[in-house]
Amino acid sequence: MGLAPAHAASTVTSFVDTLTDLSLGWNWNAAGGTATYNGVFWDAELTATFANNQWTVSGWYQHLSGPHGETIEAPHLLAGVFAPFGSFSQVGVDDHLGLPGAAPQHLQAHNWQFGAFGSAFTGLSVLQVAHPVPEPSPAAMLIAGLLGVGFYLRRRGLER
Repeated sequence: MGLAPAHAASTVTSFVDTLTDLSLGWNWNAAGGTATYNGVFWDAELTATFANNQWTVSGWYQHLSGPHGETIEAPHLLAGVFAPFGSFSQVGVDDHLGLPGAAPQHLQAHNWQFGAFGSAFTGLSVLQVAHPVPEPSPAAMLIAGLLGVGFYLRRRGLER
């Protein structure tokens, strides 16, 4: 009696899904497969296939809403290839306004990291997306503080 072929099994093993951040971990067996993540603020999908002695890991992620009132964006496509006991790692910037690589980046831009590693029998992939929320600049905070102190001193002087 021969061995039965492995059935595809690809699962999302960990996740963080917030308004500004996405972090997903996937694993798969020797047959590869596809796993889909449908979250509150993000959707994503990953497919792993093994052919010609290498893994091809492809997928997409989509921000459903953002901290700046963005509408649902188009899916961002990702892909990488590695040999057994190898890996790949990629980084990039995507922009809600459809201006990848434009400088300066718009507030809607977000940074991503995508990578995978494994053997001929199993693999693990990680996707992390950070959607920055701008903080007040130090100069703006200094001006606001000086205005507050000036208002306080003026008000105090008027009370005498």
